[in-house]
Amino acid sequence: TPLVLLVAFSTEWATGAATALRRVTTAPIVSVGLTIAGEHLTRLLRCGATLAIEGAIADDEIVARLAGLHRAVLRRNYVGARWLEAGDLRLDLLARRCEVAGRTVELSRLEYQLLTYLMQRAEQTLSPMDMIRDIWSWHGDQGLNTLRIHVGRLRRKLGDNPRAPQYIKSVRGLGYVFMQPVTEVGEESVDDPRAELALQARLGAFASILDAAAGARTTDELAAHVTQALVESGHCDVALLFRYHEHRGWAQLVASAGTSRSWRRQTMGHPTTRSFISTHTASANDFAQVADIAKVAKRYAGSAQLLEPEHLRACLSIPLWIDSKPWGDLGCVNRTPQPFGRSETMQLRLVARILSMRVPAIASTNH
Repeated sequence: TPLVLLVAFSTEWATGAATALRRVTTAPIVSVGLTIAGEHLTRLLRCGATLAIEGAIADDEIVARLAGLHRAVLRRNYVGARWLEAGDLRLDLLARRCEVAGRTVELSRLEYQLLTYLMQRAEQTLSPMDMIRDIWSWHGDQGLNTLRIHVGRLRRKLGDNPRAPQYIKSVRGLGYVFMQPVTEVGEESVDDPRAELALQARLGAFASILDAAAGARTTDELAAHVTQALVESGHCDVALLFRYHEHRGWAQLVASAGTSRSWRRQTMGHPTTRSFISTHTASANDFAQVADIAKVAKRYAGSAQLLEPEHLRACLSIPLWIDSKPWGDLGCVNRTPQPFGRSETMQLRLVARILSMRVPAIASTNH
């Protein structure tokens, strides 16, 4: 519960309600409509109320105050991804809103919970029993029919054909799977002055990256400078650039910045198997990220094992395609489980685009 409103007509009732509610919630408790001051107000606040808004205040001001408090609470409590995205499907976890190809899809509370549950466990086959237990807190098979009904309704609202599913697939005898890779996207705070300074530093790094792209004589030189610039400017804690060797099924580590010397000595690259996030991005030619690699270790075991020694959590993989083929990928990783925000992701995709344009030019010059 993000916010509790007490529409009270007596101080005694408001105080008793605040006392009882504070035992079961940490959410802000706001008394609305009651004119209260002095020791009565002090007692109400000591009993657990957060704020008292007098009834004499205009309605639009009451709404504005409550909306501001609500936004502040959501920002304070929010940790992790803001959006879950898969193809044309986008789920806003903060606003609890679903969109398909820019069109808002009205979901019931349980349909929203079901879709969130599936997308947070994308590409994993989930048993009906586990889903019923986790979503409805029921045990046994009493909820099987309820689950089927909600999956059917959700499919219809998403325009998902069960015979040729794009999102939710039934696996006979096993359960359900959300088929597409899901990208977790974070949100930058617009209220934190430190965030603005960090943004300025990241934008300033583009001048250095562009200079490096123009002046680099070899791909290795370009990769080394760009990864170092991304880390020094605060884009990420660690930057990695891999080059694919399709005939060997291998992704070679070309350059890295922000990692320990021992990790660089031991890491030459990784196989291009589906246990690595970059394999998905390379095949789809689209970026992907997870807020916490440790939570999807079963799904991306290779990536989790590669990043664990450096205690890395949030991971963003952006493919580099050259001549209509995957050439490699740019990996940006943080040590905190907070996904990259929209503007950060846009900037890093632009860096990858610069690399994709500059690598062929360097190669042609050297030849």
